[in-house]
Amino acid sequence: MKNCSELFSIFQIFYNEIKNQFGISIRILHSDNGHEYLSHSFKNFMASHGILHQTSCAYIPQQNGVAKRKNRHLVETTRTILIHCDFPRRFQGDVILSACYLINRMPSSVLDNKIPHSIFFHMTLSTLYLPKFLSPHALFIILVLVLINYLLSHTNVSFLGSLDHKKDIDVSHLL
Repeated sequence: MKNCSELFSIFQIFYNEIKNQFGISIRILHSDNGHEYLSHSFKNFMASHGILHQTSCAYIPQQNGVAKRKNRHLVETTRTILIHCDFPRRFQGDVILSACYLINRMPSSVLDNKIPHSIFFHMTLSTLYLPKFLSPHALFIILVLVLINYLLSHTNVSFLGSLDHKKDIDVSHLL
C-alpha cells in the first residue's frame, strides 16, 4: 500500500479472500481513528456486509498493546536471525516472512499451547517446512528458540536476562 487512499480497495480484496478461502465473514473491524477507515464508501461497505467497526479512543495507546507486542516480537525475531546468521540487511524481507512463518507454527501459551496455524486451518501440523536459505547455524538457533518456547510453556522456567549475548535460564526450582 503506497498511500492511505488504497486501503478501501485492499480491504475489499481481503474481505473476499477471507470469505472465499475460509468460508467465514469478518464480524468486527477494530481500527484507529484514521480518516481512511471513516470514508463514506468504507462505512457503506461495512454496513452492507454487517461488519461492526470499532475505533480506539484517541490518545490512548494502551488499546494498541496487542498489535504493538506482535509487531515487536516479529521485528525482534527477524533481527535475531539476521544478527546470529550474519545475513546482509537486503534479506530482511525474506527473514521477516520466515520469522512470521515460524512464529505461526510454534505453540502459543495464549492458545493453551496450541499452534496458531493449526487452529486457523483446522489441521494438525505434522511437518515444518523451513525456508531453504537458512544455514545449519540458523536452523540450530531456531530449534533452540522452539525448545525454549516449549520449556517456557510447559514449566515455570523464566529468563533472568542477557549477558554477553547469552540468555540465562533460572531452573533452580526444578532441581
